[in-house]
Amino acid sequence: MAERDGNTAQLARTDDTTDDRTDLGTEARPDSESDEELAAGTDESDDEIDETEPETENQDEDEDLETVAEQRAREARRARRASTASGAVLTLAGSGASAMRFSSGAPASAALAYAVGAVICATVAVLGWRGRTKRALVGLIAGVLVMAIGDQLD
Repeated sequence: MAERDGNTAQLARTDDTTDDRTDLGTEARPDSESDEELAAGTDESDDEIDETEPETENQDEDEDLETVAEQRAREARRARRASTASGAVLTLAGSGASAMRFSSGAPASAALAYAVGAVICATVAVLGWRGRTKRALVGLIAGVLVMAIGDQLD
């Protein structure tokens, strides 16, 4: 029986030390965290904040990129429309001036200069329609200069 009493005393000591350890552990941790959260080493509220912040930042960046892309597309459309419209207007003006010069007693070189300027401006309108706006701008300047030379020849 002495052995049993010794074993019982050992078991009693083991139970006492186990209880002390668990009591210390529960006092040290905050009440808001569960055992599973402590085992994982994370706090539930921190995970929610970390997950939502990068997503909203990425969404904002995507929206900014979309707006930048949309703005560039609008600017390109505006430039194409402007070069096409100005080329068409100058083509009509050059054609009209050429027809007026041919019908009046003006020299043929003046009428020819207006006609050539009108052809250049028509080519520019096509370039603008295809999106070659820089070349269209240079072409518009050249067409107007040729028409101005025709005006000086008169």
